[in-house]
Amino acid sequence: MVCTNAFGMGIDKPDVRFVLHFGLSDSIESYFQEAGRAGRDGKPSTALMFWNSDDCKRLRQMHTTSFPSLEYIEDIYHKVHAYFGIAYENGMGKQLRFCLPEFCKQFGLNQLQAYNAVKYLDRCGQWIMMEEVDIPTKIMITADRMELYDIEYEDPLMRDIMELAMRRYEGIFSFPCIVDEKLFAHHLGIEIPRLRQLFYLLSTQHVIRYIPAAVSDVIYLLTNRLYPKDVNLKPELYKRLMETSARRTEAMIRFVSDDSRSKSAQLLEYFGQKE
Repeated sequence: MVCTNAFGMGIDKPDVRFVLHFGLSDSIESYFQEAGRAGRDGKPSTALMFWNSDDCKRLRQMHTTSFPSLEYIEDIYHKVHAYFGIAYENGMGKQLRFCLPEFCKQFGLNQLQAYNAVKYLDRCGQWIMMEEVDIPTKIMITADRMELYDIEYEDPLMRDIMELAMRRYEGIFSFPCIVDEKLFAHHLGIEIPRLRQLFYLLSTQHVIRYIPAAVSDVIYLLTNRLYPKDVNLKPELYKRLMETSARRTEAMIRFVSDDSRSKSAQLLEYFGQKE
């Protein structure tokens, strides 16, 4: 048996006998896929959905939240740039590590609405939003080249790190460079956690700037920051997407509410099979 709260499933077993939905799926397409997890081996199986009128209200509210106003979306566009200190006519090509909860906390925003605004700005070509990106470790040497050999390091391995970094990474005095942690650890004969500790110690001595590896959402800016009212939010696209979402929402509600015909017949008709 598989249970779902209408937010999708990652189950791919042939012998699922029951699929139980607690609440409405967001569309008939989603429900059809989720219910279709049952009986893939060709044997009898059952899909049941438990719902009430509050679920219909919730589904309509989800649709509304998914489409904040264009004015709100443009406001989010400028807030994101302000959050990272990007001035007008600047920013193109920057990759920004974006933490939605922190962003929303700073500006007092609803996270779901802000997320949908950020995703819409991706769809209309203002930036690319990449979720859960693996960001590699970067370091930049901030100490003066001539002073490096006079520094008293807390650990002899720190000097070895600096020598390896200078040999392998051209430009490491000018900008943060992606470093191969496995190579550093192997060269020094230590484990990666120990290497990261040494990077941190070097940063506390103001020898390097250390940007640890992380998993983060990233916004890649495709254009320079535009002035207010100059942001092309493609209202025709917005209207089309909103109307399509509204049709899908209402189709799901009609499907569960209509008991005059079999559910199988309704599903087939929705997907174009009239007979």
